[in-house]
Amino acid sequence: MKRFILIPALLLVLVSFSTAMAGTFSDVPENHWAYDAIEKLQSKGILLGYIDGTFKGDKTLSRYTMAMLTAKMLANVEQALKIDHSQVTKDDIELLESLAFEFADELSLLGTNVNSLFDELNSVNEEVAQLKEDAAQLKKQTVDKNQKVRIGGEFRLLHTDAVKTQTPGDNVHTSGEMNFTIDANISEKVSASVCWHLYLQNFGNRDFTGVSSMGGSVTSQNDVDIAYIHIEDFAKGNMRFGRDFYTHGNALVLNDYVDAVSYSRKVGDLDMALNLIYDRQNGTYATTSNDFHHIWNLNIDAKRRKHNLYFGYYAQTQKDDINAAGAVANDTKNAEKEILEFGSKGVLCHKTHLDYDLGFVHSNTKIDRFAGTWIGLEDNGMMHHFALKWDDPRERVAVKVAYTAANAEYNGSIALDNDQRAYDGVETPFDDIDRIMGGIKNNFANTKDLKIQAEYFPNDQRHTLRLAYDKVEERKNNGNSDFIPVGQTPDNYNAANFNKLDMGITTIEHSYKYRANTRIRTGFTAADNSSCRDALNGKVQDEQLLWTEIYSKF
Repeated sequence: MKRFILIPALLLVLVSFSTAMAGTFSDVPENHWAYDAIEKLQSKGILLGYIDGTFKGDKTLSRYTMAMLTAKMLANVEQALKIDHSQVTKDDIELLESLAFEFADELSLLGTNVNSLFDELNSVNEEVAQLKEDAAQLKKQTVDKNQKVRIGGEFRLLHTDAVKTQTPGDNVHTSGEMNFTIDANISEKVSASVCWHLYLQNFGNRDFTGVSSMGGSVTSQNDVDIAYIHIEDFAKGNMRFGRDFYTHGNALVLNDYVDAVSYSRKVGDLDMALNLIYDRQNGTYATTSNDFHHIWNLNIDAKRRKHNLYFGYYAQTQKDDINAAGAVANDTKNAEKEILEFGSKGVLCHKTHLDYDLGFVHSNTKIDRFAGTWIGLEDNGMMHHFALKWDDPRERVAVKVAYTAANAEYNGSIALDNDQRAYDGVETPFDDIDRIMGGIKNNFANTKDLKIQAEYFPNDQRHTLRLAYDKVEERKNNGNSDFIPVGQTPDNYNAANFNKLDMGITTIEHSYKYRANTRIRTGFTAADNSSCRDALNGKVQDEQLLWTEIYSKF
């Protein structure tokens, strides 16, 4: 039976943050492994020790004593938050949360409402995070306002070695990307940003004869990824004209750089944005053309307690194509598409550290028949995405299970960049499988993916280990799509254009934070294609890919 030790608790003096002692405990040597942690808690007044100025770290305390200390520390934190939020960090909150979870039974016996305690900690944690985010944004805006022009950029070097591949030969590739960004404050309310993107691949090498050679052609490309003007306080909102990165919800519909005119404002508790997107899309109605199209988009986001709700509506018209010769070709009549997306992200159970993602997309596409280009006339498609994530900071482990599927009539993905993880961007449901599949074909129509992922974060906060497995399969409702081109059979209308799509993709990744602005990632991705059959019903070769990436931001 656990004993209730009262005397040590009575000797402990726990006061508020404002009466913190100036020095560290006299009996804690500087070379002790816990010195920094004890000093941090003592300097903030969370832990003051005994009245003689000692810590007595070797003295045994009961669980009841620890519960009393936890309750007192929680009271101190609550009082500090009322005075100054900056005194409490996210690590402090997570530490107290773990203590409250460990001594929940003892706290209940002491009369502490544990459930209320967890709710309060969660509320405080979210409040601190939001305040820090607001403070960081305000600081950035203040710095940017005082700085007329700011220059920065990113560098990424990626090397891949296809150990096994479907297309033997020329399997080793190195590519480099450089982004140069210029941000300028034109006036107090007007700013502009331009990002120039330079891309190179197939670097030269030296052959075995010692003669310098290019080792194949060098492909280079440069684009302007970002080019916009931003106006604040425009008609009670903000306006943005030009090209920028747009994403929404669970990144199922739009997650890419597009040209748009955007107006956003806050209406009560709702964040609303109206976007007019204008861009080119390759091969919507013909494989040899670029389609000009514009999309009207309305996004509404709201936060309700622990849940981030989102809604998006896209209305798209497509009537004219640009053919291979660059001329306008009216190969469709009255073509239109409507996309509706909605979902939520948030905390499912704070006590068990369980989060969730939930997303639905409905697409309706129709055109008038013209010149016999298409098998059918109208589609109603659906994609859904579910994810559960357990992330316990005490265990430094995160586990996620996700399921994403689209039926054969789905045509609701406008533009998806599935390689944003490298830039600390949005993690899409398709990023790991895209590395092997070389792109998601046919809007992921008639395809499903079950993903299991585990991550480990060591104490040094520099390393991250990730293991992921994706089971990508063709759904059983082949042939339902009305918009299958004449030259393509319903059997291979899926994310890989296989007659039978059934592959298992394993990803092993190690990420090392070399400096605050530099990261090195190494990984191995393997695809088991033994159950797949290609468009001619032949066997599909297994694939294995080694890759290394260096990313730096300046």
